[in-house]
Amino acid sequence: MNTERTVVIENIGDAYVSLRDTQKRTYLLKAGAKMRISASSLQDILDSLGSKRIFDKGNIKIGNITREELYNMGLNESEIDLYLIDEIKPAVVEVAKEEVAEEVEETTEEEVEEAVEEEVVIEEPVIVEKPVVKKTAKKSTKKTINKKGK
Repeated sequence: MNTERTVVIENIGDAYVSLRDTQKRTYLLKAGAKMRISASSLQDILDSLGSKRIFDKGNIKIGNITREELYNMGLNESEIDLYLIDEIKPAVVEVAKEEVAEEVEETTEEEVEEAVEEEVVIEEPVIVEKPVVKKTAKKSTKKTINKKGK
């Protein structure tokens, strides 16, 4: 289960809003309040019919999530346009292949040299034997009284 709280929901209305998810958890937002929740919690809230109606009225907006993720949660384009405040855009990182190859070669040569210089010491576990204690049978301390007279 994804427990990272990255999605932001915001109450843009002028009254308290209570959202409920499919697992019967309640999320209470006062006017203008924001709350960070996980994407799986957002999906549970959107799956709840009553909470979805609050989103449909436009009282709650969603931020810090992509359109694709909302689409994968089962929302259509018009709902995404209504619910989404700001969309995060995936960062594109471009690195030249030559630079990456040089970095990989440099690190492997350094690691090999360090590994050769270090000595590997393997310690054997020490086994401690416990002394064997003999158990003796308990003797009965009850005295039997013969009620028959002699």
